[in-house]
Amino acid sequence: MLRECCWRIVTTEEWGYETDNGTEALGEKIVKDIKRATRKQYSSEEKIRIVLDGLRGEDSIAELCRREGISQGIYYKWSKDFMEAGKKTAGRRYSSRCDDGRGQGSAP
Repeated sequence: MLRECCWRIVTTEEWGYETDNGTEALGEKIVKDIKRATRKQYSSEEKIRIVLDGLRGEDSIAELCRREGISQGIYYKWSKDFMEAGKKTAGRRYSSRCDDGRGQGSAP
């Protein structure tokens, strides 16, 4: 069986697209778009559940990350964000108690 094959000649304008840093290949853009579209998006509840699982210490962080399909770097970023949010919330609660006159140094 004989197959006819033809190749399309693509100009540089068609193959590349303009970015702030110059021209990027169309193939690279397609790969980035596919990765972005297929990347799993985690909800806030899922992130909190994963971080709390890590804080429980029943499994190693490496094992937890393998099971959840995330990198350890992502886990530690989520953990840091979780701790910082807790500090902000605790700070607001403490300052509101002090403003109410029930905080530190005030008589009951």
